[in-house]
Amino acid sequence: MSIQFYHILEDWLNLTARDYRSISKETFLKTGVYVGENDVAFPYGKNSQSPDLFKTWILSTKSMRLEKSGDLPESYQMPFFNQQNFEDKSYLIVTEGEWDCLSWIEAGYENVVSIPTGSSSAAGVFKREFKNYLSQFKKVYVNFDNDEAGLIALEQVKVDFPKDKLMTILINLPGIKDANDLLKKGFDLKPFFDNAESMYSARMKHSSSYKIEDLIEEASSMLMSGFESIDNLLKGIRPGEITIITGDSGVGKTTLACNIALSFSEVNKENIWVTSQEMSDKKLFIKIASAALKINIRENNLTKQEKDRCNNWLKNSFVIADPLGSVKIDYKDILDTLESARYENGIKLAVIEDIGALVDAAPGDKLENYSKIMLALHKKAAETGVHIFLIAHPTQSKDDKGFMGMANIKGSSSVKQYADNVLIVQRCDRAYPGNSKVKDLVKVSVSKNRMFGSEGLAILKYHAKYDGYEDTNIGYTDFQALTRESSYSASTGKCTF
Repeated sequence: MSIQFYHILEDWLNLTARDYRSISKETFLKTGVYVGENDVAFPYGKNSQSPDLFKTWILSTKSMRLEKSGDLPESYQMPFFNQQNFEDKSYLIVTEGEWDCLSWIEAGYENVVSIPTGSSSAAGVFKREFKNYLSQFKKVYVNFDNDEAGLIALEQVKVDFPKDKLMTILINLPGIKDANDLLKKGFDLKPFFDNAESMYSARMKHSSSYKIEDLIEEASSMLMSGFESIDNLLKGIRPGEITIITGDSGVGKTTLACNIALSFSEVNKENIWVTSQEMSDKKLFIKIASAALKINIRENNLTKQEKDRCNNWLKNSFVIADPLGSVKIDYKDILDTLESARYENGIKLAVIEDIGALVDAAPGDKLENYSKIMLALHKKAAETGVHIFLIAHPTQSKDDKGFMGMANIKGSSSVKQYADNVLIVQRCDRAYPGNSKVKDLVKVSVSKNRMFGSEGLAILKYHAKYDGYEDTNIGYTDFQALTRESSYSASTGKCTF
């Protein structure tokens, strides 16, 4: 503990205050703010009885300094000022600075906090504190300064925060920058709160609200997966959509989903989240790391060099797994975690295995659960902009060759209805037994494509050694020839006729 911190702490423990900047002594005492003759000390820390640090405002020079407790770790990150477990969860006001926070409290609002280090850090603080703090409030009201820095910070916060939660309190009056200015000039703050604007768009919007550039941007918002044959059909992975991946039992649905997601993450340098109701997080990482590095981790005979490669990949990958996926099977909890992964870790794609397990774990009628869960997934994808790969099992097949269509997807019609894309996976060694030319190939049929792509067939090669897929340049005609016993060159990936 520094000597300066000790002196401030000593003053703080003998808390004194006075009216200042139109804020009453009672408000200062209520929030634990020390007001001396020449300084004001704002306590920071989640334990109100023992601050981690003081942010001190020197009245004579109008400058700030931080005085930290000596036992804080280097990784310590300041919480919001006045951050506490408010009983009322219906709202929270977040201001740019401590004086504005105190002004709202002075105006009669209890649930008020402020950004610890100014507008430039707002977006990062919102992302960091989303899961453990901000997400518990029904509405979060943002009141930043009416200046360029405040407006920029507001736009940055909007990008990565749920629009149904976010409200903005605008102070658009000449000569007034913030809530404390309003208070000092005698304004009632309640009308500003009552007229806060929601980020939700109205249900009616005339075409004149749009420009062609907006529509082009929407049409081109997809990101490529890195599997060219699939990208050519889907025209990329688009935000807010659901892609169903289905196929016969043991065909490799989850493996394919993880392979495409892995490629997507590496090509675009974007985080992905994977949850499995059938595998532990460690088994998921064995599967994904094996495909990423093209080595067989399952056999547990790695060389030192291979182990080093694995550790380096684990340290630097873009993959986030759900350690509770196979333990806590609850679709609401999974959707909450997906939302947290979106706003804390910026994920763009999620893999969920599988819809059947979520339905079985939910109480009530199974067909109704399919509809309810698919609607919930559809809404969450649209709200967050996360593309969801959803594994779906088929109904009982008539044979062991794995031929199936949309009608064979298990569950109610809502599974097909809410899906934007449907990929049907079929192993060629099952479909065409005895044909050695196709034994390592896998058919991926795009059987539904709601928007910009097309239906069709992609042929991938499966590598059993490391449980991974790779593209081939085998087209539909070539594949038909292969299955008619035409000769096939593995080196060129082409058929000869």
